[in-house]
Amino acid sequence: MEDKMFEKVLVREAKEKYPGRNVIIERRGCGFTFYQPDTIECNMYLLEGRYSYDEVLKLNALTNHSVDFGHCSELGPIALIGNIHTAYTKRNGYFRYKVQEYGTYYDNTSEYYFYAYTDEEAKKIENYIVYGGSMNGFKEVAAVAPISKMSYCLDSRFEAKETHLPRVFDMDCKLKGVYTYDEAKKLFFQTENEEDWLIIDPTIAFATIGDGQHVGIINIMSWEKQNVCGFRDVWEYGAEEPEVQTISFLTDDEACKIKDFILYVYNYSSSGIGREKYQVEKYDRTLDKRFNFKLPDGRDYRLIEHIELFK
Repeated sequence: MEDKMFEKVLVREAKEKYPGRNVIIERRGCGFTFYQPDTIECNMYLLEGRYSYDEVLKLNALTNHSVDFGHCSELGPIALIGNIHTAYTKRNGYFRYKVQEYGTYYDNTSEYYFYAYTDEEAKKIENYIVYGGSMNGFKEVAAVAPISKMSYCLDSRFEAKETHLPRVFDMDCKLKGVYTYDEAKKLFFQTENEEDWLIIDPTIAFATIGDGQHVGIINIMSWEKQNVCGFRDVWEYGAEEPEVQTISFLTDDEACKIKDFILYVYNYSSSGIGREKYQVEKYDRTLDKRFNFKLPDGRDYRLIEHIELFK
């Protein structure tokens, strides 16, 4: 009975949030989830420039998935290559046009209405904006077409932080202020209830670096500690690369006695919501809008292997 009441509440809230939209609530395990069958998600990456119909077909052949053609009034003609949702191809719907880049939060509200072209209509268009919807073939596409925006999970900065190899842990952000152990926990978990701190993997760790500075590191998984062979402070835009420092992790019993932690965010890849949650003092240079991802040799910084971190 409680489940049915809860389901009704979810349906009502979803309809209030998305008026006039088709929202379906489904039970998944012990909980519920909802999805919108009238939504088109094909926004893993966005190419630079515009492409003809034939050029789009050649690019899509690299993905081994479907391609859709259509237009949004706000964007103009759009081609969706590498579309893995084959059941929803060649249809109208709400297109989520924002790409969740490294360091930005997931935005499911930025939508334009997508009007699908017929095959005959699509062949007449020569200036498509091209979005990609799959990891499959991404590197092959990137080798022949420059990338404007890419999902954080395609970004080599994210891949470097996800690897299981020993490496220098380079910080993405440094927060303002100095914190006690309890203050750091409360900030991270956004609650003063200590029972909520006792989760399997809290993704916040405490350590001593260099000559004795105490730090709290947010978004570092417990299993990652064994891979740390150095600590690098935030490398700001226009600054020299910080020296790599030694790092030694603290137990909770040791950390709870310390009152001068400086807090860092190690992996800011999908933590854009942290802009509201944290007061950031400085960001990594690659999160600065002035940073140019195109290297002097023509390569894309977001696609190169960051071997400098693997000592």
